[in-house]
Amino acid sequence: MTLTGMNIGEIRSLASQLQRRSDAVADSARVVDRLVQLTRRNWYGDDIAQFESRWNGGTRAIAERVATELRELAETARRNADDQERTSNELGGGNSGGAGTGGGGDQNPFSWVGDGLDWLGDRVEDGLDWAQDAGDWVADRASDAWDWTTDRVDDAWNWTLDRVDDVANFVVPRVEAGLAGWDRFVEALGANAQAWNFFDGHPPQLSEVLAAGVLALGTGIGTVANVVTGQDHQIFDPGTPGAGQAHDITGDPATQRVTDFTSLTAATMSSYEHNGVRVDEIVGPDGETRYIVSVPGTQAQIDSLAGWSQNPNGRNWAANLWAMAQGSQATDAQAVAMAIQNAGVPDGASILLTGHSQGGLIAANLAADHDLAQRYAIDGVITYGAPVENADLHPGSAPVLALGHGNTVASVPVPGTPWEIPVIRQIGDPVPQLDFGGAGVLPFVPAQQGSITTIDLPPKGDSFFDMTANHEQAGYLADVQNLSAENQAAIDDYLSSNNLDAYLNGTTTSTVTVETTG
Repeated sequence: MTLTGMNIGEIRSLASQLQRRSDAVADSARVVDRLVQLTRRNWYGDDIAQFESRWNGGTRAIAERVATELRELAETARRNADDQERTSNELGGGNSGGAGTGGGGDQNPFSWVGDGLDWLGDRVEDGLDWAQDAGDWVADRASDAWDWTTDRVDDAWNWTLDRVDDVANFVVPRVEAGLAGWDRFVEALGANAQAWNFFDGHPPQLSEVLAAGVLALGTGIGTVANVVTGQDHQIFDPGTPGAGQAHDITGDPATQRVTDFTSLTAATMSSYEHNGVRVDEIVGPDGETRYIVSVPGTQAQIDSLAGWSQNPNGRNWAANLWAMAQGSQATDAQAVAMAIQNAGVPDGASILLTGHSQGGLIAANLAADHDLAQRYAIDGVITYGAPVENADLHPGSAPVLALGHGNTVASVPVPGTPWEIPVIRQIGDPVPQLDFGGAGVLPFVPAQQGSITTIDLPPKGDSFFDMTANHEQAGYLADVQNLSAENQAAIDDYLSSNNLDAYLNGTTTSTVTVETTG
């Protein structure tokens, strides 16, 4: 058959298909542009550079040219269809759907053009889809690489922070605990300097020098232990002096009234029951008000760490060493001085100090304190089982009466010689013997002392050494109730010669207790 016309509808359909293919190619090119830009921001190297160069240098231009030619071909087909329609209308053919053919007007002679264009468009789209898929793949790999890199950086940073935290958690507690121990060590060095001072009018005593040396050694070991463990164990901690409010126990039926030396001893021992300093207000026969200050001894377990570290009442075992090394400057003595003030003892009042064990040492140290002697009139000091000759007593200090269980010593002849040697048969109370009789570190430089009257009580117990029987409060109270005539006379002489009878012959008007802290 001979083609005699144009199927206008098919041609216009063909033009629309060409236009859509052109738009699709242009859209795909723009998508690839964006993918290339995204990939370029996340991927650096030769591969992406070659891909970008290949796209921008050739493939993109081909896509643009294909899109342009398809668009132009669509416009040409649409224009020819419009021309054919006008021509048919002018000739009166009335066939707007297209011209007939000799034997079959339903056949489209240009269908192969559409098929070819469809094939070309499909291939272009396939190429662009491949490029887009490749770009997506590249972008995904670049994103994976970026995520992996950032994850590793985050991991490294978090690991570093964890290690810094670990170091801080390890180092900081040890530094803090070490500094706390170091402060105590420095204070112990100060106590050593004080103990070895030859120019304060009180030559160094052997007992205070040894006590200061033990403090330096103990606080040094404590500092090392703090650093190793990262915890402050407060080994040989001197504490901070303090005293609570006075509690009136005058009306307590258990409160022992002071009427003689035995009841004075009982009042001294009763201070343990109140965990603090007992202060009795006495009005003597002369009408003058006087005060008896009774100080308890150590109240801590010797076999516990708390007995050598924490210092809740200012009177633990470590406090004994500080008291021997520092005298009235030690925490326990300062705490008792504060307790006297809190008990309401007025300035200028007359005071008799008593104490057992560490309490006796505190009383002796307070008697040697020049500042306290200026504030109060300290008439005397009575101690039981205390190393008072360790105190920094001077000729102007209050006179001291020191009771202690002595040793039983026998002289044993040396066979074949005219000599005898002393041998201890029974040990009494070792605590008052810790002062070594006030011996100085230099034999030719005697240690200066005040007035001390020593009462040697016979050792107690049936064994060679019974610490409990010889040092406990009940043992001293029992001894006072059964004094030998010689010891009774010595005590009476001490009381009368120092005008202390008024403390025992007066009337108790009030009794208070004050807890101390340290």
